Amino acid sequence: MKQVISMDIGGTNMRIALVDELYRINKVMRFTTIVGDKTAFLNQVASIIGALQVNMDDVSAISIGVPGRVDDEGFITTLPNIKIKEIPLASFLTKKYQKPVFVKNDAAVAALAEANLGVGKHFKRTYFITISTGIGGALVVNHQLQYSNDEIGHTLFPYKNGYYELEQIASGTGIINLCALNNLPVQASSLFFSLVNSGNIQAQAIFNDWLDLMSAFLNLVQHQFEPDIIAIAGGVMKSKDIFLEKLTTRVKGGNLRPAEFGDDAGLMGATSLAFQFLSVNNKTPQGVTS
Repeated sequence: MKQVISMDIGGTNMRIALVDELYRINKVMRFTTIVGDKTAFLNQVASIIGALQVNMDDVSAISIGVPGRVDDEGFITTLPNIKIKEIPLASFLTKKYQKPVFVKNDAAVAALAEANLGVGKHFKRTYFITISTGIGGALVVNHQLQYSNDEIGHTLFPYKNGYYELEQIASGTGIINLCALNNLPVQASSLFFSLVNSGNIQAQAIFNDWLDLMSAFLNLVQHQFEPDIIAIAGGVMKSKDIFLEKLTTRVKGGNLRPAEFGDDAGLMGATSLAFQFLSVNNKTPQGVTS
């Protein structure tokens, strides 16, 4: 049975797994992402693959989702939340492991997982959004990736007397900034949602501001892409019981659903990408090196 090494690299953590063609995760590990040092980042990814301790003869490919822009050759031009640029990750790993290496934007691969295997599998148009350290999005139509944008979280939105990139004030880390702008010190978005849930008046006022920001963004997505379903994943979704129903009522015509794979969406998406081209098309897609 074919197996791939699947990686989901985020601005805070990276996860690696060995996944077979039945999409069973046979082994998974998590590490804190090294930030701000390109060489250390490349070496970390390589060492993590080694730490998985698998026989590479049993591995068909390495497939990776990254939180940034990937060109047609699989070269990463920028990883804003990891604070590095011009990263030859695909060629670096190909040379080291002599295996096909698939590299694509993390929201794009997660969108493929949810559209093909998860909550969007019975819908024609699925828009996937991840709200974690940053915010990313991708559209899948008829189970094929049509559009992905690693910059969508950098869309400017007005707040108070200024303009802010959406992920600066609405992502998992952005919520901390949003609270700071309102003189409420919190160390994590989960703590903020706990304050909201406990009835803290100041936190609830900021929560309404956050709902306004997110609903403005989601209404924009709904208008521009006309999805049948919007699948939402990322660390913030751990608090979905507090906000998802309220957010849904503010999105006109929106069908908001938690991503079926949750934290595993990135791993499943990278796996789906690899098997799609190894097992079906037997060719290399854009954004992939082999």
